[in-house]
Amino acid sequence: MPLDPIVIHFFIHDCDIHSIHPAILGEWHPRLRQTISDWLRLGPHGNPAPFQEHFATFHDLQVRRRAAEMF
Repeated sequence: MPLDPIVIHFFIHDCDIHSIHPAILGEWHPRLRQTISDWLRLGPHGNPAPFQEHFATFHDLQVRRRAAEMF
């Protein structure tokens, strides 16, 4: 399987995560770009429930609000 173009881009730019800007990510992975944009727009106090499917599928994790926020 060939390397993902984003991984190649990452290596070419000395493994600088900041080189993967929204435009290049959206060119190769539009759904991931949208998920990241939605997550950032959510902010630290938003409801993470809409991301449950993503986290379950790709990270084998459940999402939930932090208990500290409830107090």
